[in-house]
Amino acid sequence: MGVVTCSLTLSAAAYLPLAIWQRPRAIPSGEVLASVAVLGLVCTALAFVLFFELIRHIGAVRATVITYVNPAVAVALGVILLHERFTPGTAIGFGLI
Repeated sequence: MGVVTCSLTLSAAAYLPLAIWQRPRAIPSGEVLASVAVLGLVCTALAFVLFFELIRHIGAVRATVITYVNPAVAVALGVILLHERFTPGTAIGFGLI
C-alpha cells in the first residue's frame, strides 16, 4: 500500500493550494464535516484496504473485474434505492465501460 499512500498524499498536497485559495466564506456545519470525514475514511481508506485484501486473496487480474462491475452496481442501487432515472446516456456509458 506504499504506492497508494504516496499517491494520495501527493494528490492532497497538490490540491491544498487550491483549497486554501478557494476557502468557503463560512465554516461548514458539523454534519458536512462529518460527511466529508466518512467519505474519506470509508469510501477511500477502507475501500483501498478491502481492495488490497481482495487482491491478496484472488490475485490482481481477477480483482480488477470489480472495477468493471462497480459502476453497474452503483447505477442499479441508485435506480432501486434512490429512484434515479436510467437514461439512454447511462446505457451508452455501460457500453463504453
